[in-house]
Amino acid sequence: MNFDEQLASIRGLPPEDLAAELSQTVVDTTRYSGRDLVHNAVVRNAALAELDQMNPRRADVLRNILADPTPALDTSLTALEDYWNAALAAEWERIEPGLYNVLAHAGQRIAHEGVFPMLRYPCFADPDRSHPPSAASRPSAPARHHCYARAAGDLHGQPLRRPPVRVTCDDPWPLRVTYPVAPLAPVLQTATANNVGTG
Repeated sequence: MNFDEQLASIRGLPPEDLAAELSQTVVDTTRYSGRDLVHNAVVRNAALAELDQMNPRRADVLRNILADPTPALDTSLTALEDYWNAALAAEWERIEPGLYNVLAHAGQRIAHEGVFPMLRYPCFADPDRSHPPSAASRPSAPARHHCYARAAGDLHGQPLRRPPVRVTCDDPWPLRVTYPVAPLAPVLQTATANNVGTG
């Protein structure tokens, strides 16, 4: 799914889901959830009354989102699209084919060898292992808990521009293996060179 398709999928979400998500950008999420703001009148009225006292402008934003989330969504996605086009689109076009190749290779390797070899050898993006990993690039001691992929679609690969390999297995995030990837190495080298001597 490309960037435009992802934006379209967000725009296609049910209005109540959009309202629930967008309303959480306005309230204290340690006290109010978007779902409750949409579906529970008592919670909604309490949040609005509090904002009316503390920040009337923000209260108006919340009312507008709950009444019709589309204008707020359009504003947010337009800003996101402008940023993407200005800062990321050209670079993504350059690195995307290489990332797809690395993901395909990772999937094949996990299917045949399991995920453990990848965790021991972060440079798995190099199928010939012509550059063995240094001791410094190996991950630290594993966390003292277990996580399980409950179905084939539960494990997500996420290329990363720098070591180490990382396993994410805490809610609410999906089970994910994050790993360094060869096509992003020039990006890292450029960033490192630009930051030399900056402290």
